[in-house]
Amino acid sequence: MSGQTVFPEWKNFLGTNSEVETAMFIRNVVKRSGEIRDYDRSKISAAIGKAIEAVEKINSVSAIHVIYMTGYSNSEMKSRAMQTGPLAYLEKPVDIAEINRILQNL
Repeated sequence: MSGQTVFPEWKNFLGTNSEVETAMFIRNVVKRSGEIRDYDRSKISAAIGKAIEAVEKINSVSAIHVIYMTGYSNSEMKSRAMQTGPLAYLEKPVDIAEINRILQNL
């Protein structure tokens, strides 16, 4: 695996060439257990926005089934995500039984 990065999209997104910086950022966001600083909040919002953009682009070529699951949500992001026609928009903690119900209805 030499020469390959573990988090290529995060390195690009965070504007760093360092695997260590990237891993530390992700670890620190996860480690704080709900305590999200404004800097982190803006990075997370941007990442959610990029995920929604990806779904929009894919849907423009071929319809796909999407279930959004997030631990960080706001009404603007939820509204934008819902415009992509997902099967569901779930906020963590996610109930596995609910996911099963959604998938069984396909």
